[in-house]
Amino acid sequence: MKPHRSIKSEIKAKESSPLITIAPEAPLEKACELMAENDIRRLPVMENDKLVGIISVRNILTKAPKHVRKFYPGNKK
Repeated sequence: MKPHRSIKSEIKAKESSPLITIAPEAPLEKACELMAENDIRRLPVMENDKLVGIISVRNILTKAPKHVRKFYPGNKK
């Protein structure tokens, strides 16, 4: 089954948009804010133009749920 044309267009637009990243020293709250504002679930962590990690909403939810609740109020975990 082929995806609907509008879905393909939406995927292509997301793929070609600028990569949103965060520095390792950035606070968790900033990471969560970036993910919420940009409707993304994972955020590459970059240092000196090198990938040093990936943080996800689930990572933050596990370690600091108060930040997730601030930006995703419907999430009760």
